Amino acid sequence: MELWQALLIGMLSFVKKIDHKGPQIAIYNCMFWGVMAGLIMGDVRTGLVIGGTFQLMALGVTSIGGSSVPDYQAGAIISTAIAVSTGQGPEMGITIGLPVAIACIQLDVLQNLLDGWLVRKAQDYCRQGEFKKMNRMLWLCIPGTGLSTGLPAFLAAAFGPEVVEWLLARLPSWLLPGLNVAGGILPVCGIASLLLYMPTKKYFEFLLIGFVLSAYLQLPILAVVIVGIGFAHMVYKQRMKEEWQQTLGEPLKEMGSKAGAAVSSEREPKLTLKDLRRAGFRCNQTLISFNYENQMAGGLVYAIAPALRNVYPDDKEYGQALENHFRFFNVTPYLENFLIGMILSMEDRGGISSQEAIQNMKVGLMGAVTGVGDSIFYVLIPTIFGSVGGYMAVEGNPVGMAAWLIYGLVFFLIRPYFVEIAYRQGWKLMGEFESRISVIADAAAALGLMVAGSMISTVVTIQTPLRFTFGEVSQELQTVLDGILPSLLPLLCTAGVMVLLKKKAKLTRIILLILVLSCILTALGVLG
Repeated sequence: MELWQALLIGMLSFVKKIDHKGPQIAIYNCMFWGVMAGLIMGDVRTGLVIGGTFQLMALGVTSIGGSSVPDYQAGAIISTAIAVSTGQGPEMGITIGLPVAIACIQLDVLQNLLDGWLVRKAQDYCRQGEFKKMNRMLWLCIPGTGLSTGLPAFLAAAFGPEVVEWLLARLPSWLLPGLNVAGGILPVCGIASLLLYMPTKKYFEFLLIGFVLSAYLQLPILAVVIVGIGFAHMVYKQRMKEEWQQTLGEPLKEMGSKAGAAVSSEREPKLTLKDLRRAGFRCNQTLISFNYENQMAGGLVYAIAPALRNVYPDDKEYGQALENHFRFFNVTPYLENFLIGMILSMEDRGGISSQEAIQNMKVGLMGAVTGVGDSIFYVLIPTIFGSVGGYMAVEGNPVGMAAWLIYGLVFFLIRPYFVEIAYRQGWKLMGEFESRISVIADAAAALGLMVAGSMISTVVTIQTPLRFTFGEVSQELQTVLDGILPSLLPLLCTAGVMVLLKKKAKLTRIILLILVLSCILTALGVLG
């Protein structure tokens, strides 16, 4: 293989990762990335066939809520490069590419940790009022994200299978499994932080219901969201009744001056169409700064920072508004523009006094939006396009790949306009319901806690392979724990992290502790 080809393969993998964490035009489309590698290597058909093979391997495998999965798209790129350069066919390429795709799980974990440090630095600069440095830290997430797959792809393409095998052979036997275990546990940091921001004590029963629905009944998050909407409606009706009784029958409009004080209708809008569309296009970075602490919050701040500057000319208020958005945030990127439009609508209308209401709205809506969005955009659509396109690709037919790519391009082009739509509708809704904002916030918090309870069971993954033997009877410890309470270990881990956070422990140290303990306990055979 020529050096320029190896460099292009590395660059292609770099761009692939940026797309996965950013625009998501060809996310999960192994066929497309295989074809692009085939173009570089001069054998498009082999790239299509290998991409189709990886596509069928990847059906139903998706990264949701911070979980790390094999990078099958990078595997398709590397496999194509190896297969064409060695002339030994797709089988040889896949033999080398698949281990690299699996090894990228650990690199993904390390990259998320690096992004967590960069976002923390950005938050520190925000507190100091150094907003240019804040943006610089958020931008630095991009090269780290791309290099997490670009570098191993270049090494595998430039030096062949020997370098991959050499590197893997010299790593401690416990390191990769330990990092893999840590990757399943680390999302607990974001969930615990979220629970501390939410009114968990006030609506603890909804957190418990969400956990039970997923832990015992194995309901997916979307089902929990549907049930949660019903409970949120109950909370809404009860709170409206309480508000009415407290005002002794005052007109709802007068009640609004108290309950909806967080959102004033007297402010003149400051955001323009240009501001909204700029925020819409900047949304393409919201997932690039993903980390285990506040997940997509750094990307959210980057997306809306220029618009908020027009809303808050004063540095102090601007910093306070940005700091509010550095809190936990995670939503399906395909639909995040709707939430960002609502956020900007409330910021523009309510000003700095609306921060608590905005946070409650985010927490309540992001769970519902993600429950629907992840199921559709990360499970249903990739399964449909992937299964049809994959079978066509292994036969040398690129139509399925092209159809999926066109879908990705169209959605990428229309997504920025969702911000404008949500901003205008959000403005209308806030005008109609400003008198009920505190009631709506409580209902949204109840829904958000149900989703958070479900996430403890579905997103955090902790398993133990330990077995106990009594005479001729052998019993798995995990089975015993599940008999006591399903998802007991994730629940205990979440509670433990919350206790540490309440005791003012730094999240950085908690993450380091989880990494070290994961590696040690995996090496001892306690976790796995």
